[in-house]
Amino acid sequence: MSPAQQNQEPLVAPYLSPKVLAEIFRYVANSRYPTQELSITSTLDLMASSMVCTSWWEEARRHIGDKFFEHIVSSKHPKEFSRFADLLIESDRLGCDYHKIFSEIFLDTAKPQTYNYTAADLDSHLDSLARILELRPPNLTTLSLNLDYWSGEHEKCPGRRLCRFLERIEPYCGCIEKLVIGYQDDIHLAMVRTRATTFIARMNSHLVSLTIKSFELDDAMCIALRRCDSLRAVEFENVSLDSLFYVVHKWPQLRSFVYTAGDPGDMDRAVMALTASCKRLQKFVVGNDSELKELWEVSPIPVSGGALGSLLVEPDLKHLEVRSGLNVNDRFLSELARSGHALRTLILTGCPRLCGMEVNTWVEKPEIKFFDLRLITLTHCPLISQKFVTKLIERSPWLHFAHLPNHLNVDPAICALMKQRGFTFGDLRQWEKENSG
Repeated sequence: MSPAQQNQEPLVAPYLSPKVLAEIFRYVANSRYPTQELSITSTLDLMASSMVCTSWWEEARRHIGDKFFEHIVSSKHPKEFSRFADLLIESDRLGCDYHKIFSEIFLDTAKPQTYNYTAADLDSHLDSLARILELRPPNLTTLSLNLDYWSGEHEKCPGRRLCRFLERIEPYCGCIEKLVIGYQDDIHLAMVRTRATTFIARMNSHLVSLTIKSFELDDAMCIALRRCDSLRAVEFENVSLDSLFYVVHKWPQLRSFVYTAGDPGDMDRAVMALTASCKRLQKFVVGNDSELKELWEVSPIPVSGGALGSLLVEPDLKHLEVRSGLNVNDRFLSELARSGHALRTLILTGCPRLCGMEVNTWVEKPEIKFFDLRLITLTHCPLISQKFVTKLIERSPWLHFAHLPNHLNVDPAICALMKQRGFTFGDLRQWEKENSG
């Protein structure tokens, strides 16, 4: 217990011997699910008990692990979450350290299907989270806001509720380093987007990671993003990137770029802008997941082989991943053979135009003879040639994992090469080098 807590007026608690006290707390901890982790209700009961006196605090903390506080998730029942907020506020008043433990908060306003969730419940959730943020948790660095609002039959303007929430918490989010924000309701999208844009702009000084879902990059949003000049990682989902060209030059420290789902618009222009402005880019990921779907069931990512190949010029790029890249062709493979030696992870899935038969740009200089690849994935690439893959594997002495298309997994020459290099074909239908860890 902290000195501040000890300076509070002592509370009168009945004296219990250490053995009896330990047995009581053990009973509370195991009263719900004896063979599983602590339930939320049991943990809240222990939190409340821990604030009675020093001995109760010490005993309760033996049962309440820090893991419970590491991620504050508001998907709990609104009454439980409200009680949790009350206990955090009371513990702060008493000088306890509960609010200092957690570093991440997640808010999902989507309507739960497990019980009759009302607008009043949503208000309770938003109020509880705001009260927690008003404590200014010193170690809080990540805030995830999925503002997927559902509107009841009698709701006149539900977007205002979320706007008021963002306005309320804004003064207490100055130290947030990682922000995830998204909104799914088209009816009130403009209103919430305007408020979210202001929210992002006010947080610019500390943000190093930003994820935006389903918000348009209009002029106001672009201005806000240009202020975030400390960004090292960005992710976009269901966002058109037509205006990204005017933003990325303000992100010289960018290390990671991820785009998932939806139509990105002019992806080639965005990629060329990244190549020109983000010289320290280490990770580039675009595309919808085509692993579990047929190619025609996913939206293709309109990025060309030429634009994608321009990224390989930068020596810092270590991870390149393209899913459902229907326009990626052998121009990229030629650039890969010429300049992709620094890559450690290469994932190309759902790229049916890749072949590689005519690629003849393999560099023979001793200092760049080998690729640094550790993992390659070439699934859903039905035309990729045995000749190209053979050369790629032969020049990748540090390769540990290879996920190849089906026609190469049964190719005698490929199978012999992989076994010669110490690979085995596992249950996950991928080649793995023995003792690769």
